[in-house]
Amino acid sequence: MLGLPVTAVDVLDAHSGTTGRARVPTHLDRELGHWADEMNRVQRGPLPALERLLAELRATVPTPYRRVTLVHGDAKPGNFAFVDDGVSAVFDWEMATLGDPLTDIGWLDELLARYTGSSGIAPANREWYRALHTRWPSCA
Repeated sequence: MLGLPVTAVDVLDAHSGTTGRARVPTHLDRELGHWADEMNRVQRGPLPALERLLAELRATVPTPYRRVTLVHGDAKPGNFAFVDDGVSAVFDWEMATLGDPLTDIGWLDELLARYTGSSGIAPANREWYRALHTRWPSCA
């Protein structure tokens, strides 16, 4: 089932971003940094729309989900295989990391009901997570 056992991997307190020591960058900080680096890597001229989107995402980063879990990182519908009403396989794991499980929600609008039903994780800040995953199509 989608959401299990991936979201069952609870590794640290996401709100504090701590591991018992000094604050560490959150998964959302790392995600934004990664996509900013990708944008800069492929940029051949001004990209005002992506630059505005990046600035808005940075200015409005939501509070991370209370648990840090295994995150797929590229949970778009094409990376799932289905048999009947269930997910039978998940592909394309090279962007997997530990982080905010809601980052995968940006890709999962079509699968939202299944995700919520199987994981028990209630989606929040969906517009922000959707924007995070619609911003860099020419960079990846």
